[in-house]
Amino acid sequence: MPNVRRDVQADQAAGLRSKGARQGPKVISLLSLPPDWAARLAQALQALNHKILLVDSAGRHTLASKTQFIFGWEQQVARQRLQTIAMNGIDVLHAPGAYAGDAAIVQTGVGYDYVLFDGQTLQPETLNLDPSTPQTLVVALNAHPDALCNTYALIKTLHQNKLAWRVMLLGESSLGERLVSATDYFMQGASPCLERVNIEADAHLAALAARISAAGIGTSPFYTNTGGECAQHG
Repeated sequence: MPNVRRDVQADQAAGLRSKGARQGPKVISLLSLPPDWAARLAQALQALNHKILLVDSAGRHTLASKTQFIFGWEQQVARQRLQTIAMNGIDVLHAPGAYAGDAAIVQTGVGYDYVLFDGQTLQPETLNLDPSTPQTLVVALNAHPDALCNTYALIKTLHQNKLAWRVMLLGESSLGERLVSATDYFMQGASPCLERVNIEADAHLAALAARISAAGIGTSPFYTNTGGECAQHG
């Protein structure tokens, strides 16, 4: 019987590894963030012992690199073999035109703890709101009316489509409070999915990385109680 017991334990361990592989990395989409913020956030998460893939959809990090690959990023994804550029210890994928939260890239990046998509704006056409790819969206706020309206429209879209979501608002507290107040008034139950972060207080983004890392998330940014509630509200 001891051999049977070892076999069962081995099967259980293999099952856990397989489950972890299926769950894949956590997805963070960075909207309207300056490129240095994105790079510093990636480094801050790596400093917390996470393996990071930074997806550069606008060439903001890889433009100066002379590294060239035979296959473009779409072909790399199709072959399930990503070719990345190492920049300050972070693996960066040059993926011009990739949507934020691109499910195929996420599925290919199974060896990473976090996949960060950078280079997108708040325009809907740059986002992949596929319900199979839960995301934390980190939005840099500014006082321009269009920026606030577009951020609110994004929150409304996430809420109305019952997607698993979480939005972190970076910028002046007053701007975040305006969005949270509007969300409270017009979208009951959605505001717990919002978090305001005063970027001046988190100058090096280390605190933001710690919040993301310590959010109690398991296989996606939405396995917390807050995220689960966000996904279920109508």
